Amino acid sequence: ENLNLYTDKYEEEFQPHLPSFTTAIWGLATQVGAQPKFDALATTSIRFLTSIVAKPMHAAMFQDEATLRQIVQAIVVPNLQLRESDEELFEDNPEEYVQRDMEGSDSDTRRQCACDLVRALCKNFDAQTTAICSGHLEQMLGEYSRDMATNWRAKDAAVSRRERSAEGRGVEREARA
Repeated sequence: ENLNLYTDKYEEEFQPHLPSFTTAIWGLATQVGAQPKFDALATTSIRFLTSIVAKPMHAAMFQDEATLRQIVQAIVVPNLQLRESDEELFEDNPEEYVQRDMEGSDSDTRRQCACDLVRALCKNFDAQTTAICSGHLEQMLGEYSRDMATNWRAKDAAVSRRERSAEGRGVEREARA
């Protein structure tokens, strides 16, 4: 949160330090565990990366396709996937789950932050990001079609990304399968 503040308020002064902090936060975002106790850290890290990626002046740090691929593979996809804790919340309190995941609540979820990161990537790297994400969508739907009973979470992640991407472009959300 402090780094977000520095990048917004003291952009010129913070510019020389930005690449090293971005690399550190990126590493943190790829290594943070999936447990709910790390949600605040994960969402804050992803929001920082989103704010940096969205600014055209920082595009040079992310323009390499391997970098974009790593962001999608190591940060976006893992944070879109439904976790056991999400499933438990859905079973225990479906209203809260729907409010958090679909309607957008006051607190960010990992899924929301991951979708926001994809939107930010698309601002400066639309064609590359779309191609990379399409490949992951096909892979997840392929996993689901191979074993529907076991790999339903892969379809949920693919549908979630598709819904949120459509939502960002003003297209109505499709019903969940």
